[in-house]
Amino acid sequence: MPPRVGRVLLLNIARFPTSDRNLDDDLATTADVLRKSMHAAISERIRVEGMTTVSADPWTEINRVARAHRCASVLLGIDNCLQCYRIFCNIV
Repeated sequence: MPPRVGRVLLLNIARFPTSDRNLDDDLATTADVLRKSMHAAISERIRVEGMTTVSADPWTEINRVARAHRCASVLLGIDNCLQCYRIFCNIV
């Protein structure tokens, strides 16, 4: 970690649900990911902001939020390989 870090924004995007069950699962996962991310940042004494949005298209949402918050760079984290595979298949 560099000695000086600008603002850090943790963005978690939940997809629009396809059913009520998916909504509960997505919200629980979103809350857990944000909690763990903020805990890790605080443990390293990094001040962070957390944001959660809901979008049908996560890539468009990442772009929108990055522009709105004037982010100089974006670091993507994917929670597991299966999710990475699904994202890759949707792009291709």
